[in-house]
Amino acid sequence: TSRKKQTEDPSILCFLSDITHEIETQKAQDKEEKTNAIARLLSALAHDFNNILSIVGGSARMAQKKTALLTFESDEGKTDLLTHLDRIIVSADRGAELTKTMRIFAGNHNSHKSVFDCAKTLTDYLPHLQTIIPNTIKVDVESTQNTALYIKADPDHFKTILHHLVLNASQASKNKNDTIRIKLKNLSDKPLYPDEQGSTHSPCSYIQLQISDNGTGMDEKTSERIFDPYFTANRPPEFKGVGLSLVQGLVKNMQGQINVATTPDKGTTISITFPQTDEAPASCDDASSIALETDSFKGYTALVTDDEADILDILGASLREKDMTILQANSGDEALLVQEDHNGRIDFLITDIHMPDMDGPHLAELFLSLRPETHIIFMSGGTGQMNSFQNLPHQYSIIPKPFDDETLIAAITTHLKSKNTPSIKNI
Repeated sequence: TSRKKQTEDPSILCFLSDITHEIETQKAQDKEEKTNAIARLLSALAHDFNNILSIVGGSARMAQKKTALLTFESDEGKTDLLTHLDRIIVSADRGAELTKTMRIFAGNHNSHKSVFDCAKTLTDYLPHLQTIIPNTIKVDVESTQNTALYIKADPDHFKTILHHLVLNASQASKNKNDTIRIKLKNLSDKPLYPDEQGSTHSPCSYIQLQISDNGTGMDEKTSERIFDPYFTANRPPEFKGVGLSLVQGLVKNMQGQINVATTPDKGTTISITFPQTDEAPASCDDASSIALETDSFKGYTALVTDDEADILDILGASLREKDMTILQANSGDEALLVQEDHNGRIDFLITDIHMPDMDGPHLAELFLSLRPETHIIFMSGGTGQMNSFQNLPHQYSIIPKPFDDETLIAAITTHLKSKNTPSIKNI
């Protein structure tokens, strides 16, 4: 009877396991893999695109200089041609800002901290900001008058923050004639709002950057997600939500804080605070002022190495205008052969970092073993692995592509003037 009852009333034994953690972990891993794949793609694209921009911008600048010396039948024709060339240069510079953002997002950008004036940087960068938004939208800037606002950070990161916040504000615009307001001011000895962990920084001097728009604004649910990668509250859908995520990361790296105040249909204000520094800016940070001091490099010889033939021609022509003797090579192997055939001194090796077969750091290491007196200047469309430079016992500089004549001349002049400079100098 007992056995019959057990057969008629069977039991089911169930084992339940909560795999929420495993699912969330897998989602995080998938997201990280996606981000890393995009970063690698952006890094490669930025490198190749910077080479193209170097050719476009360099050729336009050369044409502009030559056109200025020519005689035309009418001044109007000459002015029109110079205007078109100037537009090419401006567009190439805009492209350079774009690739710089790509490299920063990819984590593939040489961060170079220096002391700079936020107000002056904002003023100098304003023409670029006007080019990335519709010309019917105005940018109104309010800044502390006659007072320098110094912070210690990478100026490129500060510009990238401005770029994305102004672009985001313009995309949220409801009307063609809206105004984006940028305020920059000093906050002295005032405690800040709490950070994400709920703690408030100790009172000290801060610089506050505010960017406001009177656009669509956001509801609370949307505003909580604006710093999530790939999330966007804007329409049309081609506006991808990468910019604000990047901005948040840059602000944290600059030891700053970011706060968002928004109201649906009334607009958004993004406030960022940076610690102010008491340090004075370096007197030689302005590349153009250094370049203007040098009229001629007569008596000096440089070997320029790049796998892009057009870049070789542009750099060679620019330096020959400064009376420098130029040797050229389109690979590391060819550079070693050229130096072997050259009987005189080679004062500078100016080489691209990323080249097939033999990269720039390896070429420089071999070159210095043969000619230890040579100065090394690297050109980079991206960022090389810094351990590639560990075997270089010599002073060297890195200048990012694309660059203008003044930046290259400033790098050369800095080498000639400096005797006890750091092993790495980003120009």
